Amino acid sequence: RIASKNKQIISITEKPWGHEELLLNQGAVGMKRMVLKPKQKTSYHFHNFKNEIFFVENGKAKVRFESGEKILSKGEFVYIPKLTKHQTFNPGPGKLSILEFSSPHSETDVVRVEDPYAKTRASVEKTTLSSTKKSQISGAKPAVFLDRDGVICEDRPDYVKNWGEFI
Repeated sequence: RIASKNKQIISITEKPWGHEELLLNQGAVGMKRMVLKPKQKTSYHFHNFKNEIFFVENGKAKVRFESGEKILSKGEFVYIPKLTKHQTFNPGPGKLSILEFSSPHSETDVVRVEDPYAKTRASVEKTTLSSTKKSQISGAKPAVFLDRDGVICEDRPDYVKNWGEFI
């Protein structure tokens, strides 16, 4: 995390394909910068709740959808409605920088789906998974299960019916 003069915090998340810089995530506004290394792809995913606008800050982007793909050059943008499966690819020799505008970012809103281009991603993911034993990952997918009553919120004789009852 990096703190600026006005004490706003920018978080940087390393990814196998590059990194994300969360620039603004408050109120109704979310903005982040995605920086993709040459010849790298993001995960194939969609969002349940947020629409996104990708603006190419530097480089050239290939954004893949179920219906096809769109090539974007510096200064161009694309609107991605919620529930739209998409994946961003950097076909160029240099880094690709994209500004993403949306409502606030939340990992709980991201749904990663089977990557139709997984064969081309295998070498990148091997390096990410190198510290995990193969026996642990054979067909298994990581998951987190949370129970609400008594785990996330206070246990009570009945169930929580509205936010006013949530403790």
